[in-house]
This record gives sequence, C-alpha cells and structure tokens, in this order.
Amino acid sequence: MSTVTGQVSGENEIGGRTGHTALRPVLRAHGAAVCGGALTAAAPIAEMQPVIPQFLERLRGYDLRLFAPGDIPDITLHSVQRFRREVYRQFASLPPDDSDPVDPADLEAWHLLARRDEAIVGCIRLVVFAPSDGGDLPARVLANSRCQFDEADRDRCLAALAEYVGRWQVAGGPFVQAGGLAVACAAHRSAIGPALCLAGASFMRSVGSLAGVVFAADKTRGAGLYEKAGCFPLGTEGRALGLLPDSYHRDHILLMGIAPWTIAPKWEPVIIALKERLEKQFDPAQWHFHPGPDAMTREAACQA
Repeated sequence: MSTVTGQVSGENEIGGRTGHTALRPVLRAHGAAVCGGALTAAAPIAEMQPVIPQFLERLRGYDLRLFAPGDIPDITLHSVQRFRREVYRQFASLPPDDSDPVDPADLEAWHLLARRDEAIVGCIRLVVFAPSDGGDLPARVLANSRCQFDEADRDRCLAALAEYVGRWQVAGGPFVQAGGLAVACAAHRSAIGPALCLAGASFMRSVGSLAGVVFAADKTRGAGLYEKAGCFPLGTEGRALGLLPDSYHRDHILLMGIAPWTIAPKWEPVIIALKERLEKQFDPAQWHFHPGPDAMTREAACQA
C-alpha cells in the first residue's frame, strides 16, 4: 500500500478544503525558497492552555496500539491493508486495476493503529532505517512510496532526498519514513488524524530519530496534518520541489522532511503524553535505539 495519506471526510479535524489547492498554503507558509529547517513558531500562552484537555477529550474511547516489525499478527496486518485500501479508494487514490493488497514495506514497518470497539479507525506506518542504510536510502524511500513521477520529477525528488539524507548522516540516528496514514469517516472530528501524526513524531523521539520523510498527498490535505508534527517541504539548493504529479495515486505529492524536535510548543504536552504511552508498549533499548542527551543540538545540525 502506498504512503499517500487518506482521510474520509469533507473537512479534517484541523480544517481546510478538499482539492488540489490544499497544499499551497503550506508552500506559501515556508516560501518558494525553502530552507532546511522546520516550523519553530511558538503559540501565545493563552492559546496553549486549552489545547491539551480539548484534544485529549476528542480521543476518549479510542485505543492506540503500536506493533513492531514482525510482531503484528497476519490477520491484523491484512485488516490494516484492507482498511487503507477502502479509504484510498474513496479518494480515487489507487489505480483502477490495482487489486494487490500486499505492500512489501508493511513487513518491515512499525504500525500504529487507532481502534474503537476493536475496529480499526486509523493507521500510520513508520519504516525505520539505520545509518548504515544511507547509500541507497533515497531510492528505497521512493520505492516504498509507490509514487510514479515522470523522469524529470523523479530525478528532482531523488536529488532532494539525497541532499536531506546527507544532512541526516552528519547528525546521526535512525531515519524514519512515515506513511500509510488513513482515517475512517467514523473517526471524523475525533482528532485521530492529528493524533497519529503527533504520535509518529513521539515515536521518532523515542527511537532517537532526528530526521524522516513523508510523501504528503494533495487530495487529502496530508501536508496540513503532517505540518503539525514537525514536517516541512523539501527541495534542492534552497528551492522547494512543490507539488509533483503522481500517476500511480492519481494525485499531486509534496515531499516533506520530518523534524520531531521542532513542533510548535503548544503541542509539546501532547507529544510527551503520547511518547509515554507508546513507550509502555515497547522498549527502545531492546531495539538498539539510544536517544542521546544532545538530541536537540544534533537536530539543529540535521536542519543546517
């Protein structure tokens, strides 16, 4: 299954419009000449206070469950794949003749599921790469996305990924590819979409990751959700790629980097709460993840 985001609703929890202009405010916010950094704007104190209880209240009754690679039961993984396909098909984000639910990237990914009464209502997957994977990482990331760009856009995408991966290799730590985000209509206005994105950033902090990437789909306003979780447009030589036509998903894609330590301050209590919740379900040390005390300093190096 692709890394295109999907959400069944006319307007998501954060707000916004459906359509191919949905990502343009994100591009405008960062400018045509995009720098290596992510959003760092702080919210006013008065705005920060009511966010947490309201946000958490909208998650009441939903269970978040994290599965490590190889630990997700086959029946659960098949349910996730069917669920994603149902969501994506409602957005016409799959080829008409695509009937194969198997996605090899699912087998090496961490899967974070949101469930209500045992039914899946949201999911996101996180593929973790080690520093030793850096050589062919851009090509592997693009293959995982299943995006099909024309030759020129493919070359630009790979160049942007290579430039970003080069900064990551200086900073060190795991590299995370987020994707497969899907949220059901039944979870509309539950905050599940933003929660999954923020939980993804929390997971990155848990495993000591300073950088990652996501292919955000225009139809579903994926960039708006991911931006809340520290994502920003990628580009080459200081200029953003912009929207790339993707023939596989019949959509336009925005390539975004992930900087999990640069999330707006008002979301920090949510990030911390989700991080604690996830770490009750897995031990980062058992997976040889060792977040260092200088994480924020290394984050700055990765964004330089």
